[in-house]
Amino acid sequence: MVKAQNNQDGPAAPLWVRRPEVLHLVAYSLAALVFTGQIVAVILRGSDWPTALSVVLAGGGVALSWWRPWAGLVVASGASFAVTAVGHDPCRCG
Repeated sequence: MVKAQNNQDGPAAPLWVRRPEVLHLVAYSLAALVFTGQIVAVILRGSDWPTALSVVLAGGGVALSWWRPWAGLVVASGASFAVTAVGHDPCRCG
């Protein structure tokens, strides 16, 4: 069995291989940053409540995926249908 470790015989494995939780933390941090940007965009544009609810639904799906990955994916994917249903993309400029 091969183990990823830093030794003098060869190169060390990349950080995301040695510590996969770091990659997950970076991905969730980026998702939180994007979610915050979407909330700010909804507030600054004065969007209606269905659009704001769609954005919150997407953020809730990402948060849920921390504990239940498949359920979170379903909820976050459902948010795209909610945005389509209200007929307004909160991230679209113009």
